[in-house]
Amino acid sequence: MTPRCSSRRWRVLGVAIGILAFGGPGAPGAGGEFKLAPPIKAPGLDGKIVEVKYADARVTLVNFWATWCLPCREEMPAINRIFQKYQGRGFKAIGLALQSGEPAEVKDFLVARKLGLTYPILMSSDDLAASFGDIEIVPTTYLIGPKGEVLRSFFGIASDFEKSLGGEVEKILGQPPSPEGPAKKG
Repeated sequence: MTPRCSSRRWRVLGVAIGILAFGGPGAPGAGGEFKLAPPIKAPGLDGKIVEVKYADARVTLVNFWATWCLPCREEMPAINRIFQKYQGRGFKAIGLALQSGEPAEVKDFLVARKLGLTYPILMSSDDLAASFGDIEIVPTTYLIGPKGEVLRSFFGIASDFEKSLGGEVEKILGQPPSPEGPAKKG
């Protein structure tokens, strides 16, 4: 799907500035407020459709970002460090590129910036963003449990994002898994 015109981009940017100035990450009213995450089926950078299964992890990070978003560029390496630290403990991360052009353009962007991301990047559509409560700002990050329950939301970026996110992931993973949690792969 082709991204909407730049007027939406400016609206998103304006809302992001407002949230950062007045609310910061997790501010009520930012992005969608919902308790159950919708299913994700989206194309990867290779064009193949990927289905994200929340039940395969104790916690899944879903990060909406855009190539034109400067705070997103700062946040992605932090997400990657947390992913590398916790992936062996039932944590997975998914990046959803929103309004960022075609898959080849996103791939070129990631290579040119030498971000070295080790978690999957998928292509988001406006419809997918709307299913998450209509993403109003980027970056928007959700921590989602194995039953699809939204455990924590981050809107915009803060100077302590990595510490806050890492603390939340550590807290969630430190709890015993629920009986219906992710199946062990054997």
